[in-house]
Amino acid sequence: MGSLEPGEYELRPTSTPKGYKAASGVKFSVTGLVISGGDKEIRTSEGKKIVAGDSEVLIAGKFSPDVELTAGNEKQIGGVAVEYENFGAALGKKSENKTFEYVTLQAAQCRRHG
Repeated sequence: MGSLEPGEYELRPTSTPKGYKAASGVKFSVTGLVISGGDKEIRTSEGKKIVAGDSEVLIAGKFSPDVELTAGNEKQIGGVAVEYENFGAALGKKSENKTFEYVTLQAAQCRRHG
């Protein structure tokens, strides 16, 4: 199986080899990451409104609410990539896009950038 979307699944055998008892299906769930906190929308100094999309939060300086990553079953998370747009942006300072890769959810939760 490749990557499965978060949800409920059942794995069932398609056939039973001769001499074996038929097996019932095995139910399992795949959990995803949930991101919360931060700002849902911000206004720039020019009055432009920026709204967070799905799986996004906005960080508008050090006074934005903390960002929290949670997972229903952390052991199912094989890695986390956190993508920043406008990383390091400030008045008079150029921003950049950055992606940080983490091996575990806990590593991503403990690291705070910018």
